[in-house]
Order: sequence, then structure tokens, then C-alpha cells
Amino acid sequence: MKFGEAIMKAREEIKLNQEVYTLDIPPHEERMSYKELCEYYNNKLFRYWLSTLSEDIPAFAKVQTLNCLLGRIKCQG
Repeated sequence: MKFGEAIMKAREEIKLNQEVYTLDIPPHEERMSYKELCEYYNNKLFRYWLSTLSEDIPAFAKVQTLNCLLGRIKCQG
């Protein structure tokens, strides 16, 4: 589990101890650098967007279409 995901999970299970809120952060990986963070979440979003495209489109076409929409490759047409 990544650090940000651990914080979000801990927020869901926040506890009140003697009028002070406490977070019990579950075990997680060491924090990523900003560059690693951007790459990780960009890939995660890319996989999510791929999953939202129509099922009848071939996998290679989904990736190519999404890359074109994101401006990563030049579109033909």
C-alpha cells in the first residue's frame, strides 16, 4: 500500500481519544519522490480510463485511442 492510500484508509477509521482525534496509519511503503508519484498515479488513471472504454474495442486499439486523446501520440485521420 502506498503512503497516500494508507492515509486515506486511516481517515476512514479515525478515532477520538480523550477529545483528540488519532489516526492509526496501516503499514505502507516509503514515500515516493514527486516524479515517482506522478508516474504511479498517471499509470493508475490510465488503467482506469482503459477500463471505461467499450468492451468491443480491441485492447491495442483502446491503448492507441487513449494515447491519442491524451496527446501522447499523433493521431491519424
